[in-house]
Amino acid sequence: MAKIVFFLCLLSTAHVCAAEPNFFSPDCPSPMGSQADIVLAMTPANEPSLFSSQTDPVITNSYRLTVLPAYGGVPLLIVRLVVNRSSGTTAFVFDSRPFRQAVHSATLVDAAMAREFEKAYRTTDFSPVFPPASIVKDGRQWVSVGIRDGKGWVLEALVDGKYFCVEQSARASGPFRDLGRSLLRFAGRDTDAYR
Repeated sequence: MAKIVFFLCLLSTAHVCAAEPNFFSPDCPSPMGSQADIVLAMTPANEPSLFSSQTDPVITNSYRLTVLPAYGGVPLLIVRLVVNRSSGTTAFVFDSRPFRQAVHSATLVDAAMAREFEKAYRTTDFSPVFPPASIVKDGRQWVSVGIRDGKGWVLEALVDGKYFCVEQSARASGPFRDLGRSLLRFAGRDTDAYR
């Protein structure tokens, strides 16, 4: 009987430990593959899930840029901006440089810069992410959906309690790239080094 009770306790503990955070909403692109791949990639950074975050929407908004290598794996860089109305704005950075130990850091962000970023976010139209364009080549019509090579950028936001997520090539241009570059500047990174 004791063995059965021990086994049941062990099984219930394993079930609790196996519960994985849902990092992205179901309708968001899965930038790193399966849910297990996403958890494996985000765990070294100790990053929370913005999608399932329980922050107070009146006080805190969060924004995160995740820079992905061209062929998947652990993110190269994660910049999370936390705008807290009472305690100020902080940029949290996870830098996973090749062949070096990963580095975590946090820096305070000027309140005026944070306000400008939030204003830019609220006025950005993210749709369509890749505007389709018809191209005629060799007498045949093709549909181009944009540049998809190079590193990938995933921009997430938890604003006023609402979650948003979009993935795009780091080489694309437009308002999406501008917001990503702003987050890289908050982290003190060369914006062109993560294309």
